[in-house]
Amino acid sequence: MCARRRMGRGKLGDVIQTISKLEEIKAKLRMENEVVFLNQEEHILAILERNKRLEMFRKDSQKKEKNSQISAETVILAA
Repeated sequence: MCARRRMGRGKLGDVIQTISKLEEIKAKLRMENEVVFLNQEEHILAILERNKRLEMFRKDSQKKEKNSQISAETVILAA
């Protein structure tokens, strides 16, 4: 995110200074060698595997929710 602050008027008109915390943080991490690019094959494979597991979890959760609703309907109709 950028924050803009209007400075005083000069001969060239308004001077706008952009203050960016994001760029400051990125630069600090690069200097500390804390930046890791996740574009290697092993990273991409791990991301794809994680996405598959999340999709399986989502489908399982939807199935359990549907079964729960059916069970609740059965109990209500039996009462």
